[in-house]
Amino acid sequence: MKRAIVKNRTEAIKFANGGSVKAQRVAYWKSKGIAYRAERCPGERECRISENVGGQWWSATKTIAQKLGI
Repeated sequence: MKRAIVKNRTEAIKFANGGSVKAQRVAYWKSKGIAYRAERCPGERECRISENVGGQWWSATKTIAQKLGI
């Protein structure tokens, strides 16, 4: 799985839809204090957008909200 922090929704969609269709790709961005995620799972053609994902974990010690500085 490849993950990235990007600046806006357009970059997130571009990152998530790029690369091999067999790979999972996730991009996170913040807008107006809310964390969003664009994710494409293996086998899907286009990514899905989720909002309020700040409580999910980036690593063992940091949440997405902490990583984005929310």
